[in-house]
Amino acid sequence: MSRSPWHRWTERLGWVVVAAAVVIMGLGLFLSPSTGPADRVETLGKQLRCPVCQTVSVAESPSETAKAMREIITEQVAAGRTDEEIIAFFVDRYGQWVILEPPASGRTLIVWLLPPAALLVGLWVALGRKRRSELASQVEEPGERSQVP
Repeated sequence: MSRSPWHRWTERLGWVVVAAAVVIMGLGLFLSPSTGPADRVETLGKQLRCPVCQTVSVAESPSETAKAMREIITEQVAAGRTDEEIIAFFVDRYGQWVILEPPASGRTLIVWLLPPAALLVGLWVALGRKRRSELASQVEEPGERSQVP
């Protein structure tokens, strides 16, 4: 059974709407403006790992070490240092380990590339299966051929 052109058009429109929503949400995450120094301190604290808790960010940890790190971040923000300088300060003290999200370079590059690659492979497989099922539904079965009298 063949789909009508209207059905195909609405299906494509649905995919365009979904893609647009994903792009808008992604842009919203990356382009959201911070409103002040307190937001910067919070953002930087979320990027750094607490040396005591190890699985929690400095912003979320209740430990004394995390509290001291938040104070250092606040002082450095007030001193006018950039986010990169503040992160570099903590990396010099604790090593690359202190960053919660690994940088997209070197051995950690695979951590960043694997999820989008898996998504693309999944879409490719799903579209291939859809095409095959559509082709299979269009092909007549050998025993069901109509005979002309």
